[in-house]
Amino acid sequence: MTSEDIRIYAASLGLDAVGIAPALYAAPSKPVADVCPLTSGTGAERFSPDRLLPGCQSVIVIAFPYYAG
Repeated sequence: MTSEDIRIYAASLGLDAVGIAPALYAAPSKPVADVCPLTSGTGAERFSPDRLLPGCQSVIVIAFPYYAG
């Protein structure tokens, strides 16, 4: 499956805010406050998906639209 296949499938579900990023370790230079209590992990594993999913090469990110009316 290619990134374009993923984008097309997501669009068919009505999800148009889709991104695919490499799963590289990129920890910030200074500590980051907990901005999302639903995020897995508590430390470096938040910035290195391979620690939670060995062999992970990419991360698919989807912004889900919420009705705020």
